[in-house]
Amino acid sequence: EQVLGLTYASTAAQLEDLVGAIRRLLLAEAGIDPASVIVYFRDFSASSMDVIVIYLVKDADFHKHMELRQRLNFAFMRAI
Repeated sequence: EQVLGLTYASTAAQLEDLVGAIRRLLLAEAGIDPASVIVYFRDFSASSMDVIVIYLVKDADFHKHMELRQRLNFAFMRAI
């Protein structure tokens, strides 16, 4: 589980596009259980608009999980 905080300069259309892009990125990963994928614009926080990202990995190996998470985080950055 992680939360991506986006600036208030982001538009509704941009957030909507980002939520869809992140969901597609997660569903394209073979190492993720597709039934576990949750991506939503969740909150208006004090300094950001928050998108929650939740997914379960299929492999219990921590290093593989961290490699997957890093790969996804870079993909999230490119999407943002």
